Amino acid sequence: MSRVFERDVALCFNSTDFEKENFDPDSFVAAQGRVVDLQVLLKDIKTYQSKIKNSLIEVINRDYQNFVDLSKTLLDVDADIEKVYEPLRKWKSDLSSIENEILESLTSSNQVLSDKKDLIRRKEQINSLKSIETVLVALEAALFDSYGERVIIKNLDKLKRLSLELSSVQSKLNLCEASMVSELQTKRLQSIESHLLHLIGNHFESAVYDENPDQLNSVFQLYSALEKLNHAEDQYRQKIVCPYMKEKISRLSNDRNCKAFYDEVLNFFPQKALFVMRTTELSGVPFRFETNSVFAEAVDCISREYPHFFMPDACKDFKSRYDISMSFLSEFESTLSSKEKVDQFRKSQHYRNFCDRWSLPVYFQLVLQELISGLEDAITHSSYSKSGDSSRFQLVVSKATSDCLERLWSTEIFILPLISKFLRLTLQVGFRFLKWSLVVRESFSNRRDNGNLDPIQQTEKVDSRNDIQYRDFVVLLLSDIEGVSSFFLELISSRISEELRKLPMDKDECSSSSSDVFNDISNRMLQIVPEIRNEVIDQLTSDCLSALKPVSEIPRLYRKTNRSVPETPSDYIKAVLSIISEFNKKFKPALSSSSHSGIISTVSRSFSSKYQKNITEICDSVEKIEQSLKKIRSSKSLKSLGDFPVASAPEKGSILSDSEKIYLQLYIDVEFYSCQICEYLPDLAADSSMESLMESVQFASVYREKVIYGR
Repeated sequence: MSRVFERDVALCFNSTDFEKENFDPDSFVAAQGRVVDLQVLLKDIKTYQSKIKNSLIEVINRDYQNFVDLSKTLLDVDADIEKVYEPLRKWKSDLSSIENEILESLTSSNQVLSDKKDLIRRKEQINSLKSIETVLVALEAALFDSYGERVIIKNLDKLKRLSLELSSVQSKLNLCEASMVSELQTKRLQSIESHLLHLIGNHFESAVYDENPDQLNSVFQLYSALEKLNHAEDQYRQKIVCPYMKEKISRLSNDRNCKAFYDEVLNFFPQKALFVMRTTELSGVPFRFETNSVFAEAVDCISREYPHFFMPDACKDFKSRYDISMSFLSEFESTLSSKEKVDQFRKSQHYRNFCDRWSLPVYFQLVLQELISGLEDAITHSSYSKSGDSSRFQLVVSKATSDCLERLWSTEIFILPLISKFLRLTLQVGFRFLKWSLVVRESFSNRRDNGNLDPIQQTEKVDSRNDIQYRDFVVLLLSDIEGVSSFFLELISSRISEELRKLPMDKDECSSSSSDVFNDISNRMLQIVPEIRNEVIDQLTSDCLSALKPVSEIPRLYRKTNRSVPETPSDYIKAVLSIISEFNKKFKPALSSSSHSGIISTVSRSFSSKYQKNITEICDSVEKIEQSLKKIRSSKSLKSLGDFPVASAPEKGSILSDSEKIYLQLYIDVEFYSCQICEYLPDLAADSSMESLMESVQFASVYREKVIYGR
């Protein structure tokens, strides 16, 4: 192969790509266009094309004689092909004609064979009809007298023979087309079958009452021969079960006594059906009287006596009836002798009809209306109101949310077949509370944007009986959002997981998926907690700083006032601690430990920082005044000042100067604040802001010693 087909380092592509069988120009250009410019690609392709042409010319020149010989050889090929073409074309036409003739012959033969089979089938049906007529005449002669009256036959062997003959007639009729059987023959057959079943039914009833196992087994054989075991089940239901059920249900005063009726249904088996149960179990006859006789009649009795038994009314009463009925189903299944019978019972039409009668979707709509209406009413009319009772949640909306979810998953309302709807409703309730929380959070922003207006006073949706101040509301909202978030996790880990484990599926996977969804809602709630916590911190810090303002008046209280040496904390610091104490007493039980400690510590740091700044400014101011007075005292013009108060020495009879009294008062205030605030949160003792605050007044501790020791 020429070297032009090998990779050329001067080209931007691999030339062997053109030799691939599945080479696609569009794909090639698209692939190369990602790494090189299209103009460069076009240039290299033209270069490669030129090399190929030159190579082709070289090949032709090198093998020129071979090309000439090949051309001469191909001159007579067309004439040879023309000679062969015409015979081949004629041969193809002849083969096609032969094929068509064969297909026509096959079609004709198939039609003849089909007609012959149809004639044979019709002949067989005619012969069957002749024999059927003969058997019908014989059966009528055995079962009816000359006047057409029914004959009573007590001999089981004779009934068995007649049953086999009737079964043979029915089998032959099934082979015949419906149009070939006359209406008269059908009526005669029905009359024979009806009378024969009546006779067998009499023997069946006698065998049950007399508890004769041989006779009962013989009767089952007759029913099996006729494929009419369902007739035996109906007979047992009408003659044995129905009178028993009517007697028991007539004793009930109302549908709330359904448990007593269900107990009587279960008592039917040991009281009335032990013989039949033992006989059928030993014989292996598929006589499903438990389902088609006892259970079917019990359900029909309830429906006849209490038409509204299966209809949802009051949620609690309906749930009670439903639970009792489901418990009855479980106990009824325990009476069945084998797992096969249990499976057949669950697949039966009677079982499905019983379960479908409960109108569970309607019940869910009633639950939805009853529970959600309370929550929506709380959001609409009591959105900013405090809960009146001492519950886990402080606000009306939060309590309504928890009450709604608790009732939803309570044993008085929850129904396992509706678990998917209950889970969906639980998520909707969670998102509804989350939406309400976001709306309230938005009101905080509006409050700041509208000049610090109180959103509680702006809204008209306030319950006047439980109005609360905005500052209290923010704290309670913080507490409730954390509480509801935790409540959701508790709900999925306990009650919901317990119900999910009852489902016939991968329990771990199902529980994990549900936990992920509930965790997501819980996390979304917690995402708005920091902003609300900051709002609480801002409010509490603002109150404390407002109470701190009188600290700037301390120098005025001691400068040239002959005020006694300070021994107790100032009123302003008591006011600050009173604010924190009131907050701690009022909201510590409601808040989580992390939120409470976070709020107190953050407020303390902010307050300590501002407090230290004020103390520094006061100390600087006092120091400046002292320096000024010293300069004035040492001035030569001291006499010209007259009685100007320049001395800062202690007053007569006083241990401390005015400045020292100021410093001592600040020290007493800071020490008192530090001790009190650390009682609320001991960890603050090691906080840097508290240590820095104490250091700012530590120098004044000597003045206390001076007062104590009189130095």
